[in-house]
Amino acid sequence: MAAPQIFLPLRTPRFRLLTAGQFISGVGDWLDYVAVLSLVAYQWDKGSSGLAAVAICTALPWIALSPLAGVWADRLPRRAVLVVCDLARAVIVLGYVLCHSLLPLLVLLTLKTSFSVLFSPAQAAAVQQTVPRDDLLGANALATLTTQSTKILGPALGGVLFAGVGSTGVFIADAASFLLSAAFLSQLRFPQREARPSRDEDDGKRSVWSEAVAGLAFITGRHVLLIAVLVMASTVFLVFAFDTLTPLALRELHLSPEMLGYMIGAVGMGSAVGAAAIGQWGKGISPLRLMCLAQTCAGILVASTGLVITSETYGLAAKAILSVAMFGIGVSASGLFVGYPTILQSQTPPELMGRVAALSGVIPTALQLIAPAVGAGMAAAFGTGPVFTVSGIFLTTIGIAVMFLPASRLDASADTSSREVETT
Repeated sequence: MAAPQIFLPLRTPRFRLLTAGQFISGVGDWLDYVAVLSLVAYQWDKGSSGLAAVAICTALPWIALSPLAGVWADRLPRRAVLVVCDLARAVIVLGYVLCHSLLPLLVLLTLKTSFSVLFSPAQAAAVQQTVPRDDLLGANALATLTTQSTKILGPALGGVLFAGVGSTGVFIADAASFLLSAAFLSQLRFPQREARPSRDEDDGKRSVWSEAVAGLAFITGRHVLLIAVLVMASTVFLVFAFDTLTPLALRELHLSPEMLGYMIGAVGMGSAVGAAAIGQWGKGISPLRLMCLAQTCAGILVASTGLVITSETYGLAAKAILSVAMFGIGVSASGLFVGYPTILQSQTPPELMGRVAALSGVIPTALQLIAPAVGAGMAAAFGTGPVFTVSGIFLTTIGIAVMFLPASRLDASADTSSREVETT
């Protein structure tokens, strides 16, 4: 019996190693996330200000360090970057055990996130160099499925471990996951890259910034990349404008707090199902068209959710409608999760992949920090339901508008690199 289409990228040994490392460290990250939030909110009783500080310390490095991290991810050997980042994060997480107050924990969180900022573009570049170009969509679908699986398994396991062995046990388990991931990634072998021309030491600092600027110029000069970044940035902003208001919406509909967990689970399940479907049947679809379709469908469902909130639909009907809508939003989101990295990898030559992957995330991350405040202000002025509805309308409008761009811009997918990928 032939293997399902979504698993075909696993025929490449290097991609199997990457996927194993991603799954193990992903579960560990969610263990870490649950333990840190529980420690700050419950054991130390730091309230909303402590949780906000945690959120800031895990977001700012992505904005401040991404341009330089992308350059170093391109300059340094891929495998070394991946392994060293995993080892460093293992040591840092073990340091959490020694923290007995918020400030040192925030310092270590910032440091750990800084290594994640370097790891992420190197991983994106590794995928590009690991699978054949025709398998990129399937590889990213499988990566999305893996990520969504860790979101389901990790928090559940983290909660059980935290209740049983406390934060210390959870942090040790997370550190062990990074060590195991490093063991898998240390077995990776990549094709030799061309030697870079030598530079004078006095010019080193300027060279880093000039290379970052070169990555930015590449993005802005390539229509498909630029459109994809703008689509993702607009989606992130609009999603985070309403997402943090979900608990308020549930309260307005007289639904219990447990419903929030069901909704999050429905989104995660939908994303996993959507990623599996794309990996199985999505080969040949333009990744940018996939993103636009996903944004349009998600917008319709979000707007519909806003109408449910505004119309004050209560009881079983509200639960059913919201559960179905959240599942559908998750399915739609998978189109963005799969299409976006596929565009970056297929449109970018290997020597620029680290910079493009890092820089393309700066604007969405910055908007992610701004959006909740904008959404809260709108909710205070107009109500929670209208924020969902307006966000959904804008998502749908942008998706449809980009869909009607000239086909030459949407379907451009010429490989800009000459990559040789081993499949044995």
